[in-house]
Amino acid sequence: MMAVFEDVRSAPSHIIDGESLPGGGATFMSSINPFSGETLWSGCAATASDTEHAVQACHQAFSGWRATPYEERKAVVLGFADLVRENLEELTGLLCAEAGKTLREARHEVEALIAQGQACIDAYEAHCPETVSMAGGRRSSTRYVPLGPLAVIGPFNVPLIRPNGHIMPALLSGNTVVFKPSEHTPLSGVAMALLWQQAGLPPGVLNSLSGGQAAGEQLAAHPDIAGVLFVGGHEAGMAVFEAVKHHPDKVLALDMSGNNPLIVHDVSAAALEAASRIVIQSAFTSAGQSCLAARRLIVRSIAGNLVEQVVADCARLQIGDPARADPEPFFGPLITPMAARRAMDRFRALIDAGGVCLLEPKISGPDNTLMSPGIADVTECIDDMDEEILAPILKVYRYDNELEDAIALANDTRFGLSAGIICNDRADRDMASQQIRCGLFTWNQ
Repeated sequence: MMAVFEDVRSAPSHIIDGESLPGGGATFMSSINPFSGETLWSGCAATASDTEHAVQACHQAFSGWRATPYEERKAVVLGFADLVRENLEELTGLLCAEAGKTLREARHEVEALIAQGQACIDAYEAHCPETVSMAGGRRSSTRYVPLGPLAVIGPFNVPLIRPNGHIMPALLSGNTVVFKPSEHTPLSGVAMALLWQQAGLPPGVLNSLSGGQAAGEQLAAHPDIAGVLFVGGHEAGMAVFEAVKHHPDKVLALDMSGNNPLIVHDVSAAALEAASRIVIQSAFTSAGQSCLAARRLIVRSIAGNLVEQVVADCARLQIGDPARADPEPFFGPLITPMAARRAMDRFRALIDAGGVCLLEPKISGPDNTLMSPGIADVTECIDDMDEEILAPILKVYRYDNELEDAIALANDTRFGLSAGIICNDRADRDMASQQIRCGLFTWNQ
């Protein structure tokens, strides 16, 4: 097995045209352990020259990669998955140190990345075959062709699996890629790019640039980039949109934010603890730093015992050093001290707007990034903030009895990423799944 890094402190800033480059810009960036505040790595943020170099390498490699037989492209993806498996422990430790994931969560993401390769292959082969049909004596065929050089911009909270949800299909389809990881997890991005190189990608097919939002906007707007595939927050996503809105020739995919509802409609006294576990896992896994996390708990007014159970269970949750194995905390830190301060400000604003504090969050830890769960009843709030608060904060809404009222509350948002319901009746489940506007719907999970 070849380790991804001999020493993370000597990791390159960029991977361009098959070369590991330190970067020559005057703007420095660092990878910071969000729990301890320790600097793991420092390097140079991408300059305009670095971006141009990466895009041109991607552009030059496109004709050769698109002509590469599909089976060879498929073999590279499977080889990448094998290398991830060989480096599972190193990548798990890296995610724990850089993204603040617990060891359990970090290992789960790496294992999911291994499985993702075959899943993307299966999806490509199921959905993208060439088809031929005859109609009215005419022969018609449909085939899928690559777009060209693509920009993939990834998030900090799932820095391996989410960008690869774009990268793997792009490479299988014959596209080339310039990847910009989150500025909070540059080491994870560089590690991933190095493994792709080891898997046998020709130079220039996948390039990696370390940098912040400005680098992402510059990359997205480059005239030789055929499409932009983004996963991240709403503000950054809208900045990418602004950068490309006058370029209708570019394909744009934006996956950004959620203010996700979880309805609790019918729970017996015997099932309170189980329902509470579902709520807590939905809202507070990864310290609430998941785009799919439940942000809004919508409960029947008569189900006060459930809210009390959730509050009591949350007060007992263990949080702390994500690298601790025994006992392992339920979740670790927020990604930066600023993120923790911002989340605390948003919670206090909810209370100032008429919300009732059911469980007050507290900030602690060596770098002030640990935030305990905060729960507020915002049923009578004059401004419940239809936004994604990427933190362990849960807003409670109460409705009288009718499921229609809960569904109306669930749909009272400009977002529509995910939603869920806890109930016994399949008819209630079906009604909610059909009427709530969301992309992912869960039932009792």
